[in-house]
Amino acid sequence: MASFEQEIKGRLKTHQQVSDFLQEHPEARMYQAANAAESQITKINKLRKQMVEQGASKERLKQLNDMKIQYMRQFNDAMERATPK
Repeated sequence: MASFEQEIKGRLKTHQQVSDFLQEHPEARMYQAANAAESQITKINKLRKQMVEQGASKERLKQLNDMKIQYMRQFNDAMERATPK
């Protein structure tokens, strides 16, 4: 996804057409969603680390892991829909 982001931002910076690139690579539109999912997962990981240090219950840690899995599944599902078959 990072390469898609770089390509799109580079084209925008140099005032080149982005639509042609997106037509060839429709999944490239997902780079912002990938960044958002990564950000959420990072936040959950930091929170989980804090919770472990504070002696959180296994149930609470499992809830955090489940949240992380849900974010990843949502992104993977969206990516699958955006990727041409």
